[in-house]
Amino acid sequence: MPGVVKTFDGTIRQHLNEVKDCYEMELSRKPSLQGRVTVQFTIVTTGQVITAVVQSSTLGNTRVENCVVNAVRRWAFLKPSDGGIAIVSYPFNFTAGTGALPEPAQAMVAPSSFWDTSASILRERSDLPSRVAKVAEAVSAPKETRPALLAWLLVEHHLRPTTAPVAAYLVIANLLKEANSLDDAVRILSEVALFDPDLAAAELRRPTGRRRQARGSAEVERRAVDSPSPTSGPTNVPRCVLGCLS
Repeated sequence: MPGVVKTFDGTIRQHLNEVKDCYEMELSRKPSLQGRVTVQFTIVTTGQVITAVVQSSTLGNTRVENCVVNAVRRWAFLKPSDGGIAIVSYPFNFTAGTGALPEPAQAMVAPSSFWDTSASILRERSDLPSRVAKVAEAVSAPKETRPALLAWLLVEHHLRPTTAPVAAYLVIANLLKEANSLDDAVRILSEVALFDPDLAAAELRRPTGRRRQARGSAEVERRAVDSPSPTSGPTNVPRCVLGCLS
């Protein structure tokens, strides 16, 4: 982990002037402005930042906070050494006269199974908003308690930019089911059904409402039969869903 942190820290220092500019532009309006902004961001296997949010702040200035977050989203890092996803929390201290002073990064490399963890969270018996919030945290998404909004956020950040694992589709489909958006869940699961119709149908049967489940299961299986044979392996879902959900 020290090597991973050092890699992130070096890239951040290269972009530190961008962060200082965010602070100094607002400092001219508020000379007493100071505090700490901790940004949490997710680096995928390509080295790109797919999400960045303010994790905590004592600065109390949304202009600076949003400016810093937007800057971090533009940065490109070296690929995570283990081929996984890196979730990094990085604090910036802002003090008049010194600009932004970075502290050592607090990095956590997320295992590729974090989608499986999210699926397990959704099957818990706690209230729905709590489960959705925990899923958002698990995938390093902005705080959200509404299943439909989180589902479409994950579509935008995980299904559209790159080929996603089957587990990602299952989590998104289950969020849509929790939001009673069965038709949208079917459209997601129909992509999984190209490789594993039984898995897709089983996932669709999980929520309450057996009549709707039976209709949805039949629809998943029909779409799997009608769809052309996939060209990629079973670990990568074809991206027809990107057009279907546009």
